[in-house]
Amino acid sequence: EAKATAKARRRCLLNVVLHACDISNPCKPWPISVEWSNRITSEFFQQGDREKEEGLPISPNMDRGVADQAAISLNFIDFIVGPMFIALRKLLPNADTCLSHLRKNRGKWFEKLDKNINKDGTHSEIESHRKKWISRNKAFHDNIFAARTAS
Repeated sequence: EAKATAKARRRCLLNVVLHACDISNPCKPWPISVEWSNRITSEFFQQGDREKEEGLPISPNMDRGVADQAAISLNFIDFIVGPMFIALRKLLPNADTCLSHLRKNRGKWFEKLDKNINKDGTHSEIESHRKKWISRNKAFHDNIFAARTAS
């Protein structure tokens, strides 16, 4: 029974690491990360175009007239990739390299989003968006710092 449990845990860990690899693009150096983001965003927008042509509701993040690549990337980092790699770092301390790229890339997406926020909207809308993203930016960096100092 202990052997079966150990085997199941190993399999689970391998599944987690495989999933982390699958979503790791934001953890790679910026030129690689942004290229993959461009490809994924293009694929999203093509799907949204097709949904629009078919008269279907356009899926979230798929409408090129509404969606913002920087916001999509930040949401992916904040809600999917960041938590996964912060948790993974507890098991694999060498994941610090991934977290370092993730932090830098998130900063670049944040800068792009900030420029995009300034293009549209009223002053109060701009300030509201900026406060939300600044708050999330601080929380993200606090979580990265906590993960690095926890071990």
